[in-house]
Amino acid sequence: MGSSRYSRLPYFAAMLLPWPLFTISLGVDLTWYKLMPIFMIVITLLTKRSIRVSRSIFWVTILSSIYLILTTIINYWIILSDGEFIDLDSIAFGLDFWLKTAAVQVFFAISIFSQIMFFQNIATKTGIANRVLNGYIDGCMVSVAAGLAFLVLFGEIRMTGLSEEPRHFSAVLVPAIFAILVNSTGRLFRLNYARLKLAILSIGLVLSMSTSSVVACLVGVVVFLLFSSVRFVKKLAVLISAVMFIVLVLNVPYVEEFFEARNQGRQVSLDLILYFVPKDALALYFLTENWIYMFFGTGAGAITLHTMQPEFLYSLSNPYLLKTNILSGVLEGKLEAVLAPSSFIISYVAYFGVLGLLLLVLLVNVMIQGVIDSGLRASVMLFAVMVFCACLVLSSIGGAISIFFLAVFYAEAKAREQKL
Repeated sequence: MGSSRYSRLPYFAAMLLPWPLFTISLGVDLTWYKLMPIFMIVITLLTKRSIRVSRSIFWVTILSSIYLILTTIINYWIILSDGEFIDLDSIAFGLDFWLKTAAVQVFFAISIFSQIMFFQNIATKTGIANRVLNGYIDGCMVSVAAGLAFLVLFGEIRMTGLSEEPRHFSAVLVPAIFAILVNSTGRLFRLNYARLKLAILSIGLVLSMSTSSVVACLVGVVVFLLFSSVRFVKKLAVLISAVMFIVLVLNVPYVEEFFEARNQGRQVSLDLILYFVPKDALALYFLTENWIYMFFGTGAGAITLHTMQPEFLYSLSNPYLLKTNILSGVLEGKLEAVLAPSSFIISYVAYFGVLGLLLLVLLVNVMIQGVIDSGLRASVMLFAVMVFCACLVLSSIGGAISIFFLAVFYAEAKAREQKL
């Protein structure tokens, strides 16, 4: 850090990241992981150092930010000029919510890109990964401890930790689990009692009984098993995978119907997936039927205004749709919530298209190639692949924090290079 005066700030700031329960209300609720980019800028200014960043990362970040803003503005204009978006109360609610939050969601998307550019300027000395990742993991440990207390004292069925719901609590644990596993191969940061913390975080994930997070972690661990070479950790990872898979099978209420459908010879398609993850399936239905939106996106947060249209819902002819109560909720005006996809990658494609996702992948690739040390580069690449595969089902908060982790790894790698 530029000054020891601020050397502990990254630790405490990172410790708040896995606590979605703590939000700042500015018309809309802003959790700390959305405000972290502002913290980065403030710290950068406090250190009074010139901003240094590679040209490739700078231009990919600028190009991506311009694209995110333009695609949202264009869709904003299209939606406002189309009167059918306000015909029903539930759609009018969704439109009002989107108009209030579109700018915030664009800023959040831009912040995902800017993290890699800004965080490098905070880490002018080695050890930034130690402070940030230990702070984050300690925050996760506190959240798990709080969740355990809630289970014992209040008789809760699913662990929620310092969050309002299990899927948010569990989503923030997944990046921490991945970081601990990858750290065993490349020593990106120092972590005491790593195995114990890995076990506790895994138990917290299992007790959340969150299908999406458990599956996401399982996918990431499988990737880790395929590409890592640490024998002990592999055995531990296999054990974690087996436990999570058993819990998944025993607790997902749709598993029996899923296998029944397979036994009857029915094709497992979006029709059946809609019963599992309706918001994601609706987005995929819309995107596959509207290729221009698939490529360029619907704008930040706007996919729900398309998937809530009665004409679109009627066109699906899906027997599982009625079981979700989405159609009746829209028609009767009882659905006072947006139908935003849960998956980080699906939501990102729905908002900004395949082009937006490719820009994000390009940025991560440029970052990885910028790591000179081959050992560190391999570890960072492994973490990136684990995250990318997991984010097919992992929620947005888990995806955004995972990219923040990549920014931390990159900053640590560049700091080590400057020290040599």
